[in-house]
Amino acid sequence: MPVLSVLGSFAYGLAAEGVWVAVGAAVGFLGPFLPFHVASAADVRVDAQKAAGLSFLPLITSPCCALISGSTALALQVYNQSEVLFRVYVCGGVNAAMFAALFAWSFQGIRSKTRSE
Repeated sequence: MPVLSVLGSFAYGLAAEGVWVAVGAAVGFLGPFLPFHVASAADVRVDAQKAAGLSFLPLITSPCCALISGSTALALQVYNQSEVLFRVYVCGGVNAAMFAALFAWSFQGIRSKTRSE
């Protein structure tokens, strides 16, 4: 019976890691990608050259954010933080902070300095 308990715990750990890596990858893609759509919906003037320069950014940030999110979840799993809600709060907070930083940085980067008349 203890073998099944260990296998169940291992399967849960793998599934949790996979979910948090996927969430981190989505954050890394959507964080710098959504400001382009928000700027067009909010009628903010966008500098086309800056936007073209930042268009490749999700390809770089997505794996990095997946690594950070997965590492956070792995650290909580290794240090046996058995409270699931605590792990959700910590990993969710890390992903929310990454999203906010990437969104703000990209939105500031694509915005034109001149005001639209």
